Amino acid sequence: MDAKLDTTLKELKTKIEQSGDLPVFSASVNHICAVSSDPDADVMSLSQEVLKDANLSIKLLRLANSPYYNRSGGKIGVVSRAIVLLGFETVKNLSLTMKFIESFQNEHPSIDMDKLLVRAYITAGFVRDMAMRIGVKDAEETYTCALLHDLGEIAVANYLPHKYIEIATLNKEGEADAATNEKRVLGAGMQTIGSRLANSWDFSSRIVATLDSEPVKITGQVTKPFELNKVLASLASSLVGSLYSANPADNSNIRELMVDLSQATGMRLNAIESSLSDSFKMCCDLAKTYGLAARKLMPVVADTGDEGRDKLASQFSFYVSNRVTHTPAAGTIDDNPAAEQRQGTTPGVADSAGDSHRPVQDPDNFVDQALQLQFIQDITALITDGSKLNTVLIKVLEGIHVAAGFHRVVLCLLGMDRKKYSGRIAIGTDKEVMKEYFSRPVNPKSDIFSRVLMEGTDILVENSRDERWNGVLPNKFHAQIGARSFVAAPLKSGPKPLGFVYADKGHSSYPISAEQHRAFIQFIAQARLAFQICR
Repeated sequence: MDAKLDTTLKELKTKIEQSGDLPVFSASVNHICAVSSDPDADVMSLSQEVLKDANLSIKLLRLANSPYYNRSGGKIGVVSRAIVLLGFETVKNLSLTMKFIESFQNEHPSIDMDKLLVRAYITAGFVRDMAMRIGVKDAEETYTCALLHDLGEIAVANYLPHKYIEIATLNKEGEADAATNEKRVLGAGMQTIGSRLANSWDFSSRIVATLDSEPVKITGQVTKPFELNKVLASLASSLVGSLYSANPADNSNIRELMVDLSQATGMRLNAIESSLSDSFKMCCDLAKTYGLAARKLMPVVADTGDEGRDKLASQFSFYVSNRVTHTPAAGTIDDNPAAEQRQGTTPGVADSAGDSHRPVQDPDNFVDQALQLQFIQDITALITDGSKLNTVLIKVLEGIHVAAGFHRVVLCLLGMDRKKYSGRIAIGTDKEVMKEYFSRPVNPKSDIFSRVLMEGTDILVENSRDERWNGVLPNKFHAQIGARSFVAAPLKSGPKPLGFVYADKGHSSYPISAEQHRAFIQFIAQARLAFQICR
């Protein structure tokens, strides 16, 4: 088997070299990953590495100028400014993901290469979101492990399509299991091949080690970083893979996979499902930047007998269909040329036709995009300069109020005994009322804000008087706060809950716009970073 494996690897590397793309992950991308992970690196250091790859520089600037990230509408033509806007982590993920997708351009008609790449892309986003929610120290390394988890299968499908098809045929015949068939044709499992390739491209030993073929066993919460990376990548890959197969016979029931993820991470099942949904939507929004049409992310809708899987596939398919067939809001993906024409010529302005359930004229939904960028830069500077945590948090709340257009913003912190949270800082109108109201006992059963705090899940409520919120809004919320629409997001230190930020539009009858919500999330990301760095 070793001789056959050596032959397979030699053939793979020859094919890759002939394609003019060896190594798949260029030295410049590896350097970008290293610099972006260096706590002492500055913007100019990272800019110099990005500029070594002309194609990457162009796409990085395109992303920075997209409505999703650039709210000001001002043209960004300098890589260093793009990095300030996007942040080191986004640049790192962009570089790695883009190179990964560009490297595999299989043209064999019987192999759906896009499906394999989409699965890897969504799995990586899902894993990164979970890792951040549970406070993993290096969520970017976790992202990389998930992105590369099925590297062996992708490489074989792309460069050795005849052998990939042979394995698929043997699997269909069913005389042996998939692992046996892979060893018969390749000399080893595809996971082993992926590990060998990643090692040859100088990825860290920690990442390479997560790609081995040893089965994952869940016996409780996983705390060791190496083991957690492997568990998250393996389980998430199986879960996402089941959404893209009409016959996921080899995969566990999707609820079983979620239960395993819950055990491994300590997250609640609803938080895991929320993480999957949020990351899927994010992947759809950014797919085109990576060279993937949004319609390629469409899961397979089928009656597989797995109720949970079929429900999620239908929900996600509806979401993608909405993106493809309707004019999107600013920053979303639309693969319909007619829809692009309907958008007109003003970049970054949402067409209300794509969001018909919202009021067309909303005087309160204005997001000052230039001011938002200025606030983010100011916050970044405060963090870099070692400012006190309280100073940074006040600037974050001011940004949510002034730039994102929220009337009232309050920071709530969990008490030392973890029995009560208290409103500490309020910005906007009704400051004292807000601080007093948002000082309450922790009670996740009947208080949605306690649930946000303790479960670590963001929440957006468009209509607080909808019956679904009966019994979970705190006592006298309508009488004392009276907000129709509000958003709240948790703040954590690792897995430890610290508090949350609440924001609303006062007594406005209009819901929070998509632009306001995205701006809020960007400021929350700055607050979370401050809790990690500032003291």
